[in-house]
Amino acid sequence: MLTIGAIIRWESLVNRAFSELDSANERDIVALYYAAKGDRTKTLDTYIDALLNTKPGRKELQKFVTDFRVDADYIRQFMPDSDKAEENTGDPVRVADSAADLIMKGVDADWLLNRCGIEMLLMLNNMNLREEKKRAEAKRLEWYVLMQPYIDRKVCQNMQAFFPLPWDEESKRAHTITDLDLNLANSMLAEPKKAPKGLK
Repeated sequence: MLTIGAIIRWESLVNRAFSELDSANERDIVALYYAAKGDRTKTLDTYIDALLNTKPGRKELQKFVTDFRVDADYIRQFMPDSDKAEENTGDPVRVADSAADLIMKGVDADWLLNRCGIEMLLMLNNMNLREEKKRAEAKRLEWYVLMQPYIDRKVCQNMQAFFPLPWDEESKRAHTITDLDLNLANSMLAEPKKAPKGLK
């Protein structure tokens, strides 16, 4: 299994995101093998020379490629649909950035870097994104409620119009705030009532 730490080392060596790995590029594959081995006694150039220019080296590299393809088939089950992936025209996200974000939010670094596969990183990252969306939408609801006295409902009929968030356009479904939503939000934002005399 390729660990997250190995993938991060590969990204650092080739200065590209892991999603840009070219399995037909021998240097990419050797760099990945080198990153997975974590051999501090040799440089990448030494590995390239040993694996590409000797018969035992090529045999060793071929075994790694076979194992990597099996691992890749397993990982591919957890990857987003290709059609959805093509919609993202931004720069590829590096595994290093996703891992660093999760570690800063409390995920154990040793487990994530040394015992976690990329399919688990994808799941954790999706969970993290969902939580960030929830927090942003909760804050937007809070401000929407506070600004109710100053909002022209004929012009601004819902939260998306009041304060659009990046994923609103993706869904293309505006959720109109109902009286129930407003009452619930107002109750959450209301000052706590004083306890009756005799109670603390």
